[in-house]
Amino acid sequence: CLKDIESAPSTEHRKRPAHMLKGAARALGAFELADWAARAELHGVDELQALGGEVERVCRYIRRLTGVRP
Repeated sequence: CLKDIESAPSTEHRKRPAHMLKGAARALGAFELADWAARAELHGVDELQALGGEVERVCRYIRRLTGVRP
């Protein structure tokens, strides 16, 4: 989803992948990530680096929990 959000040519094209990311984040309990995705879904987000950083933070946490190495 993040790659689709980053490569979207407009806010309109970001809506679907941002909505998917928001739902997945909420299902995992990653509410801060869900909030960033909601911003991207509704308004676009200028801070794509921050969104990407939050995705990476959540992924690192999940890898630690599961013992999966990148």
